Amino acid sequence: MANATVKQTTPDDTFVTETHQFHEKAVDAVRLPGDWVMGFAERVRNVACGSQALTNVSHRDDIMAQADEGPRLLSPANREDLLLLLQTSLGYLANDVGDFMEDAYFRYTKEGAAMKEKM
Repeated sequence: MANATVKQTTPDDTFVTETHQFHEKAVDAVRLPGDWVMGFAERVRNVACGSQALTNVSHRDDIMAQADEGPRLLSPANREDLLLLLQTSLGYLANDVGDFMEDAYFRYTKEGAAMKEKM
């Protein structure tokens, strides 16, 4: 659905984002079913709330360490596990967004339906 891609890493491990189209213009005029949209919104909210909780714990741990206010909340292994969970959750959300936009285009636009028939 997108006309270009996002490259997460290059050989020197720097992040590169290429310009791309987020959605097809035909979707702008489409009215999507409420239950379908609300299911997607619920998934977004779950990942966002979980991500916020993970970053709050990590930030609080950093503050405690800088102020020497007792033992750290997270061991290095705990911190790595939480960051991997955050990375995986955000990756899931990014994939879900792409699927949602593609599905909206193919299900609810004339252009998408015609393209799907040709596939």
